[in-house]
Amino acid sequence: MEYIYDYITRREYECPHCNALPPDIKPNYLPIFYEIFFDKWKQLREEWGRAIRIGPPGGGGGYRCAYYNRMIGGTYLSAHLFGGALDPDLNTVDEVDKFAELVEQMFPELRMGIYTKTGTFVHIDQAFLIRPRSSESWIEGVRWKK
Repeated sequence: MEYIYDYITRREYECPHCNALPPDIKPNYLPIFYEIFFDKWKQLREEWGRAIRIGPPGGGGGYRCAYYNRMIGGTYLSAHLFGGALDPDLNTVDEVDKFAELVEQMFPELRMGIYTKTGTFVHIDQAFLIRPRSSESWIEGVRWKK
């Protein structure tokens, strides 16, 4: 199994449509934008204490190409298009709530969406670091529930 960072497999993170990674991730080179975000994921995962799959079994919980993002109904300027988002897929609504609390405690600056009606996952991203900002919602600490 190939890992692109601790607790993130390439298969989980790459686009399930084209198997691509963000164009600025190269072998043996991870830009600081991703390193910051992936390190936060590592800390969350270690505090959680057990495995968490990123995205649904078919993938799509990390980077997405524009075609795949449109195909699954992702937002027009999703942070997934830039590789700055992860969707930890949990087992129950109770786990979603507990993981969301953990994110809130450890990294309140991360943007977070809580999904319990359309699945059991939490979307986390750092779109607020992308410049220029293409959306008013790309600010630190934004929260939403679906």
